[in-house]
Order: sequence, then C-alpha cells, then structure tokens
Amino acid sequence: AMKDRYDIKKNESEVDDDDAEGENANGLVGRVFNSSRSNPVREEDDNIYREQRKILFQLLTDETSTRTVISVWGMGGVGKTTMVDKVYGNQEIENRFDCKIWVTVSKSCRIEHSMRRILKELLDADQSDHDGYGSSDLNRVQEDVCSILQEKRYLLILDDVWSGELSSYVQRALPDNNRGSRIVITTRLNEVASTSEETHRLKLRKIEDEGQAFDLFCREVFWHADDRRCPKHLETVGRNIVRKCQGLPLAIVAVARLMLLKGTTEAEWQRVYKKLSWEFANNPSLDNLKHVLNLSYDDLPSYLKNCFLYCSVFPDYKIKRKKLIRLWIAESFVQDRETQTVEEVAEEFLEELVHRSMLHGVQRNSFGRVRRCGMHGLMRELTLP
Repeated sequence: AMKDRYDIKKNESEVDDDDAEGENANGLVGRVFNSSRSNPVREEDDNIYREQRKILFQLLTDETSTRTVISVWGMGGVGKTTMVDKVYGNQEIENRFDCKIWVTVSKSCRIEHSMRRILKELLDADQSDHDGYGSSDLNRVQEDVCSILQEKRYLLILDDVWSGELSSYVQRALPDNNRGSRIVITTRLNEVASTSEETHRLKLRKIEDEGQAFDLFCREVFWHADDRRCPKHLETVGRNIVRKCQGLPLAIVAVARLMLLKGTTEAEWQRVYKKLSWEFANNPSLDNLKHVLNLSYDDLPSYLKNCFLYCSVFPDYKIKRKKLIRLWIAESFVQDRETQTVEEVAEEFLEELVHRSMLHGVQRNSFGRVRRCGMHGLMRELTLP
C-alpha cells in the first residue's frame, strides 16, 4: 500500500537476471550489494586507514542499544566514502543489521529530498522520479520511514553531508528504538561532524608518510606484479608524481590509474609529470587535488569525455548501468562496431571510466558486472562551468 501511495513501481523491463534482488527475513527487499570494487589493491594489502576502519567497525558492532550517530570527516579526496564503504560491505555488518541504507546527499540536497531518498531505498524504489512521490508531504514521508524502521536494527549511511541542519533533522526524524541502530555521516565540515558526540567522530587526514603514499601508488600501478614494486628506472619520476598529490588518496589512485595506461617507459612518465607540473603552473584557480583530476580528465579519449560529462547530471544518487547505457546511446555518444552491439560498446566505455577511477562507488552484481556507479563530488565539481 505504501508503494502505491508514492507511485513507486518497478518497471519489469528494468529488471534482468544480472540485477537480481533478494528479500530478507523481514520482508524488506534489499539490493544485492557486492562491495568489491574495480580497485586492484587486495584487501590484505590495504593499510590506508586500517585503524580507523577498526574503530568504525567497533562503534557499529558494540553492544550499546541506544542509537549511535558516528561522523567520519576530513577534507575532500581524503578517502571518507571509501573507508566507510569497506566497513559497510563487511559480512559481519551485513548480518548484524536488519536493514542497511546508503544515501548520498550532496551539496544541493534539501531535507525533503533526503527523507524521500531514504524512503525510496527502504521501499526498494526505482531511482527515477515519480510525480506522486515527489509531491508527498514531508511529515507523511517521515511517518512512513519511522513505521518501517521502528522494529528494526538499521544502519543508515549519509554520505557527503554539507548541512548541519539536515544532519540534525534526519537524526531527530529516525526512530531511536533501543535496538542498536547506527547512523554514519561522512562530511568535509567540522560543523556537520559536530552533530555527533565527540567520542564518535573520526577525522581522516592526508597520508603524511611519503613512503606510504608511494606504496599506495605502486600497488595501483603495478598490481599485476608479484611484489607490486616500482621498477628502479621509474622510481624517481614516480615519487615526483606522487608528491604532487599531497597525500590525498583520491588523487594518488586517479594518477596511478592514469600511469597504468602509460606503460613503463621513463620518457612517457616524464611527459605525464611535465603535464602535471604545467597544470599546477597554468591553472591557479584549481586546488591541488583538482589539478590531478583535471589531468585524468584531459587524458580521456574523446569518445569517453562526453560519456563522463553526462554522468554529472545525476547529482544525488548512484546511476543504474542499464539506464546510463540507454541514455548514452540515445545521445549518440556510442556507436556499434563491426563485431559488437552498441550496448556492448557502451558497457566497455563504462568499465573503462571505472577502471580509470573517473567513476566511483561501484556496485557489482554476482556476475561481476557494474550494477550502479556514481561520480565523486570532487569529480562533479570539475565538470561544472
């Protein structure tokens, strides 16, 4: 009845075998979430924020029955979303909570929109807009969210929150039902992080250890090698490139994915370093992180640039693969090839953007295909005029 009220329907043509959905014991339909990314770094080798991940895991799984709000905060590109996602996808977390909801908020998102997004996730709604749904009264939406969550231990992730008012409202709106529920907020702002208790705030900082930053870079570039170490003839220029990233994991991974495509000749690596230095010298309006991201964008083949820019029109949520591919084709961004259909070519384009770290937050289905993906907020800022 609630789905009917909000005109939320699942279009059967949208569903296929590789987008299978599962239903839990509580009757809530949940997305099949595969937390493995296109990231080639193996979990056991990932030392970035390992201690912070342990603390977050403990805060999520301790025996406190009252609902707890946890803030993960730090500057853009420091790895907040990635760190939280690694914990979110943990099987113990999956088993502990009756209901898991992930909502990306973004800078322009209003309270009303955020609450409706939460309800959409709870009702397993299609991510497209529905007229009846959009006109619903906020108080009614809040009542329906509470009625679904009242008897459940839930985990809500509010990702990329920019408003302390929004954070506080959601905390008040969702039930504190003494079942051990948790809300996790990621934000760049101390003001937003302060809506949780001081003992429940995790601040992520840049990687200060140059050796650790270079190790992350090497694990990304040379992931196929047994030791994942940088060849001697590339070490000096490689370290120079990593220094430009100033300890920000997003920048390090983005430039590493770029170098992965450049081969292992010193001359090619020097060319990239010179381009990066030129970016810093000639685009003073960009901050350091955006210089690196801009280089990654400039290196995209022309056939990928339009596809990438088009993703920025989806500001607030992860994009379904099938929907995105259809839109690319409708815009004539993709043409068929002699041995491939236009849909197959479009899916290759999507995988290439993911591999280049231009799209983030990838959810894959049980067959390993991209199911949903999104654009990092800093990448989106780069696309704006």
